Amino acid sequence: MKGLFINCIPGQCSIYESGLDVYTILNQKFDIDYTQTRNPGYVGIYDYAIVNYNLQINRGLTKKTLQIKTIGLNFEMMPNNPFSAGPDEFDALCIPDPTMNYFRADVFSFPRPIINYFPQRIKSAIPVIGFHGFVTAGKPIEPIVNAINKEFDVAKVKLHCPFATHVPNSHITTVDYCNCLKSLLKPSIQVEIEHNYFSKIELINWVATCDLMVYHYYRNMSGLAATIDQCICAGTPVSVSDCSTFRHVHAYSGAYPKVPLIDAMNNLDSVKKMREDWSEVKFQQRFEQVLNFLQHC
Repeated sequence: MKGLFINCIPGQCSIYESGLDVYTILNQKFDIDYTQTRNPGYVGIYDYAIVNYNLQINRGLTKKTLQIKTIGLNFEMMPNNPFSAGPDEFDALCIPDPTMNYFRADVFSFPRPIINYFPQRIKSAIPVIGFHGFVTAGKPIEPIVNAINKEFDVAKVKLHCPFATHVPNSHITTVDYCNCLKSLLKPSIQVEIEHNYFSKIELINWVATCDLMVYHYYRNMSGLAATIDQCICAGTPVSVSDCSTFRHVHAYSGAYPKVPLIDAMNNLDSVKKMREDWSEVKFQQRFEQVLNFLQHC
């Protein structure tokens, strides 16, 4: 079977970047062409299409409009609800949420798309604590600052917060957020702030320079935190809140404050286990099941 992967249009957007990861993983084993567009035109030469669905960008791309077997890829899901931000208009639906356990045969839970890259980890003389991601609603400063100030007198905090393409006033909000966080940390704690948008490999290498990545936010939004994917690839432990956006992590490493930052920093085994469970091979094996379903539906 020959397929077409239709990604959403390029932008500084986690859905677009995650779509690239999925295509990179699938294209190693399956015969799949790639495009990134709002309107792919005639696709009848293909046996099936995969649509990386983004409600803001390509909501019109469904099995009805494409008129071939169509697989939806939806990164914007709520707990055990695959249709919270996407239509029920695909022949099969792939949900990159390992905790998804939906009752329908056409809904497939998937591992996270962790690419097969192993960066060199860099050890510093003092603890290096990182945070990266877009500054959006539900990411308050206080939980991060309070946790670091409580457990560390000397450390380096590295912030990587690029400006988001599809978030209004992202430049102003992001700069203010980082400067405020810096001002609230202890004077003895060093702070580095980066706003440049990194490539996937650059970002993973950056995360690999940190001893711990901290995500203590609460957001009532669809989807899992894509930032965790880069941490797993980099082999860097994570400290997360008990927010449902980190539900895929909780079974492996627990949540703050039950797990202090120091304990999370030393829990390298949890990252290794997530990488094993969400490997490229297991992602490919799951997609093979989707194609088998597609041939018989």
